[in-house]
Amino acid sequence: MVFMRPRPATIVRAAAITALLTTLLLCFVAASPESFQSNLGSAAALLLIVPGALSAYVARPREPHVATQLLLGLRLLALSCGLWAFLTAGMLVLGRTCEQNPTTGVTFCDNWAGTGKVVLLFALGSAITLVVLLRTLRSAAQPPERQR
Repeated sequence: MVFMRPRPATIVRAAAITALLTTLLLCFVAASPESFQSNLGSAAALLLIVPGALSAYVARPREPHVATQLLLGLRLLALSCGLWAFLTAGMLVLGRTCEQNPTTGVTFCDNWAGTGKVVLLFALGSAITLVVLLRTLRSAAQPPERQR
């Protein structure tokens, strides 16, 4: 029987760091989603560009074709961090109702009641991704057959 594990330097370490940064960012947003509603464009850009770009960078193929096929699951896991941030940005943008006062022309926006809970759920998904990647990193750095 042959066991094949990725080297920690291939994709696992960078994916774990990306997942950590994404999870911290999503936890920060989940702690106070109301504070991001006033400057929604910047919050959405931060959530879309930083984790998305890091995830895409980590998941890009850099090795021979066979190794790329073997690392497909890790690549999808690395990209899932960008997905959690994308879903959070979408929830912040779409999770509010805006109405304009016809007499004054001022627009008032209110968050949906469940926005904070859904954002917290996405942060939890990112945290689960982080735990899986950290376990994979540990397994890749210290394979069970070498722990004797």
